[in-house]
Amino acid sequence: MKVSVCVLSLTSDSIEDVDDEFVKTIMEEVARLASKTQGKLTSVSLTESSRRITGHAMMSIAKMASHLLSLNIKGCRPEDCKLFDKGVLNVCLAAKGLLHLDVSGCSLDSHTLKEILNESRKLKSFKMNGVIRDFKKKIVINQLSSSFRRLRDLQTLEISSCLARYETLKTILKDTGATLKRLRMAHTVFDGHQLQELLQACEQLEEIDIYACTNVVDEALAYLCKQNPRLRTINVARTLVTDQGIQWLSTEVKGLENLILFDCKKVTDTGIRALVKAKKLRQLDVFGLEDLSDPQTLQLLVSSCPALEKIQCGGCGLVEEFKRGGTLKINQCRILY
Repeated sequence: MKVSVCVLSLTSDSIEDVDDEFVKTIMEEVARLASKTQGKLTSVSLTESSRRITGHAMMSIAKMASHLLSLNIKGCRPEDCKLFDKGVLNVCLAAKGLLHLDVSGCSLDSHTLKEILNESRKLKSFKMNGVIRDFKKKIVINQLSSSFRRLRDLQTLEISSCLARYETLKTILKDTGATLKRLRMAHTVFDGHQLQELLQACEQLEEIDIYACTNVVDEALAYLCKQNPRLRTINVARTLVTDQGIQWLSTEVKGLENLILFDCKKVTDTGIRALVKAKKLRQLDVFGLEDLSDPQTLQLLVSSCPALEKIQCGGCGLVEEFKRGGTLKINQCRILY
């Protein structure tokens, strides 16, 4: 017997056309096709559909959500938030096997998210970037810390710009750190010592984003790399990392592929030269590094790292050199400025 898979994806490209009635019509068609082909609705994406998608649309989706694996409602902020909350909850309750959930930027109540996390225990990916205050003006993530302990298989967690307290982060990462591979907590307040404590339970990380966590210093980066030698992507943009931290990083992380040092004002040519050890490095962002001024630095890096494809160096000390027609050979690597 041949089984078809029906996938519904409505993105920002169709924002002008997507509203409750449109979703209802689409869902009726999906139901008709599914009944004929024994297909299953496995993915729904209503990204950035803003105020045009409400709880009524969610209710329509809930009727077909029993096999749903992925729900992306990033940026949906309808005027009737309470009805939307109810609709999203119904979808998640119906989707017993839900694996991926993105509610970043949504207006959802803390109680609703608690219920969702309590029921969606198979989640492998949960993203709530920019979800800050609920209907009672309370910080949402600080009301959820105990709910994460049920997510035993969580591999991706994105909680950037959520105003999380340090104690909240500590509880969440203690409960989820053993399985996490991708962690994003940019624009979060903690110092280097606290970062080390937060990451004690994380030993499997492959990607981490601590962009604009401005109190992070070299020692914290060294601990992170030693604790997680499998790291492939590291974003420490706008932190206090220096050349010493980059030298430690290049020694500990053998599989580094993507490094973002945007606006790390204390990193110079010395630190970048240390990256010659990163033989698997594919992308490097050194935008805004004013003390990166020797063209030979990037030439050495490109010649030493055969996998290097792109370097973003706008705003750094080398830009004027490029404008004067420098002789830097880029081989296989694109240098953007």
